[in-house]
Amino acid sequence: MRKLLLIEDDDLLRKSLAHFLRNQQFEVVEASNGAEALDEIRAASFNVIITDLNIPYIGGLEIINVIRNELFLR
Repeated sequence: MRKLLLIEDDDLLRKSLAHFLRNQQFEVVEASNGAEALDEIRAASFNVIITDLNIPYIGGLEIINVIRNELFLR
């Protein structure tokens, strides 16, 4: 099964997308802010990461930069 991290601060939108993606045979891990997302990214590997750009604590672009510059090389 493909593992996906969904990062979205709007609860209703995140839950709706997660439900849809689970029906598409993804294993979905949800994060509601950037700090929570980085914890998940550092703890596990994902096939796909979908992020909102405007999220609390650490923005989506910063998350992308952390993945690209720090975590992609492990």
